[in-house]
Amino acid sequence: MENNFQETLDKIMTEEGVLGVACNNAEGALLGARGVASDTAPGLITSIVQLSRQLSKSGEASPLVCIESSDYNVMLYQTRGVYFAVFRRKS
Repeated sequence: MENNFQETLDKIMTEEGVLGVACNNAEGALLGARGVASDTAPGLITSIVQLSRQLSKSGEASPLVCIESSDYNVMLYQTRGVYFAVFRRKS
């Protein structure tokens, strides 16, 4: 399973415009990171996604949170108990 997880991170990094990816569990522990996301605080990723659920209607899937910076866009989301932050080059 660990090998599949690392392969998933590597696959995400090959997508056009991706600068980095980080993922962690519900407790905020870092499970893996690549690229510019390697120094990202994983606890913040989990907290932002969990807090964003308060803005969505109950029963909906975890919302996608998009953050724009001057250098890149960050997409935060949760799926199957894993929290992701994908850093993409601004288009």
